[in-house]
Amino acid sequence: MGNKGFGDRLADSYVESARDRPARGALPTDSVVASRSSAFTELATGKVVNDRTLWVDPARCRLWEHHNRDQALLDEVSCADLIDSFKAEGKQRLPAIVRRVKGDPDVDFEIIAGARRHWTVMWLRSHNYPNFEFLVTVLALTDEEAFRLADVENRARQDLSDLERARDYAKALTLFYGNKQADMATRLNLQTAWLSRLLDLAALPPEIIACFADPRELKVEHAKVLGPLLRQPLAARKLLAEARDLADAQAGSLAAGQPTIRPADIVRQLQRATLSRSVRPAAVIVDEWQSKSGRPMMRATRGQTRTTVVLPTRSGATRADLVAAFAELLDRLKVGEG
Repeated sequence: MGNKGFGDRLADSYVESARDRPARGALPTDSVVASRSSAFTELATGKVVNDRTLWVDPARCRLWEHHNRDQALLDEVSCADLIDSFKAEGKQRLPAIVRRVKGDPDVDFEIIAGARRHWTVMWLRSHNYPNFEFLVTVLALTDEEAFRLADVENRARQDLSDLERARDYAKALTLFYGNKQADMATRLNLQTAWLSRLLDLAALPPEIIACFADPRELKVEHAKVLGPLLRQPLAARKLLAEARDLADAQAGSLAAGQPTIRPADIVRQLQRATLSRSVRPAAVIVDEWQSKSGRPMMRATRGQTRTTVVLPTRSGATRADLVAAFAELLDRLKVGEG
């Protein structure tokens, strides 16, 4: 092991265990879960479990600034499995990985891996389980070590979307690896081609992401199809023009509570758009109306075959305000004339 620190040795042991474990006909990540779990099973009861693992107040913890978990996506549905498990067990079994915070009187630890566990404990404390505490293992880690350790754990988790993981890798490439993909792939024990595909996904323009009703539906295979088209100037123009129309259609369906376009169909439509001879014009924003409080209350976007009206929530607009804005839109579109 040489002069490796504890965090290095722990992260390496997860990877080596996953690599050396005999195949069981399951996904490779299964062995990562098994090795990660076995490191902390049969924990002793009491406040301090061992010299590095202890029970702490979850309110004194925060997410590491480079954590890849989108907190806005955590809710009772996405954490239902942990909520049920913690209730059944009466406590958290698998510790999160944290490191100590200095210089902040309100926070003792930052969470490197275990955001869902932290969210679940906080939720339980506010829903009739006030005595739940947060089980953590405290490590001294550099930022790069923290990233690698979190990456090993997150590869085993199916609830982390491809887009979240891709954006995390793209950020880490600059922060920790000097934009050298080969170095990053070596440190993370990843195939260079797979890392490249993830980075292509992270680089997809916002027009493409807006086509998907839920960004979590975006997959590596979608980037594999669309990436080469986006690198061709003419095809990219056609593809992005189609994407803007699709995004408007999706927004209209979501606002109306109607079914949205499936991811596979979105990709097929974007592909077909690049085969047409003429470039379809991009959607044109007709106008945006603001409420008396200055917030957007209605936006109208005109595509080739439709006009989509979006009503932002919490605009502060009254019903009369919206009726007046919609009447003005109809006048501009000359609807009902002649």
